[in-house]
Amino acid sequence: AGLIEIGAEARALLAGADHFHVMGTSLFSPEVIEVARIGIETVKARGGTVSFDPNIRKEMLDLPGLRDALHFVLSKTDVFLPSGPELFIFARATDEESAVRELLDRGISAVVIKKGAQGAVHYDKTGRTVSPGFVVEEIDPTGAGDCFAAAFVSFWLRGAAPEKALRIANGCGALAVTRKGPMEGIASLAAVEAYLATARTG
Repeated sequence: AGLIEIGAEARALLAGADHFHVMGTSLFSPEVIEVARIGIETVKARGGTVSFDPNIRKEMLDLPGLRDALHFVLSKTDVFLPSGPELFIFARATDEESAVRELLDRGISAVVIKKGAQGAVHYDKTGRTVSPGFVVEEIDPTGAGDCFAAAFVSFWLRGAAPEKALRIANGCGALAVTRKGPMEGIASLAAVEAYLATARTG
């Protein structure tokens, strides 16, 4: 038995879930780590998938149990979504392609490196896909990475090609930075597609 007894509502959600997403910053206490572990193991036991956005600062790595939790999540991850240098927290290599190769060799299906205004790069066993960012007036970057990850994972789960998933995700991230606040920049798919019809790449 785990340390935590999850509630009926959470159990009902997990019973119908085939994907579980983890944000590294949410793993701030042993209780939350245990809830994430239960969720991951429940979904994976049914053949589901896991995405992981570490969104972690190096200074947080000394929080009790966090390093072990991050490595547990990574060991179950199908889609890994680090931002720039976060990649190197999880790999021995010091260059991007070698670090990604290490992670793919551990069984991760896709590594998507978020690079903000410079766009994103997708890696899997078949190769590398680069997608440029879009030119926008940045007001507040808070939440842009979350919007990117939600869009990418949604399209990945639908079986979209990396090029399409990255383009939509970059559009979501670009629109997110044009509004102040972490939730205000969330756009509908129709709004993102309309934006992409006229968007300029950087």
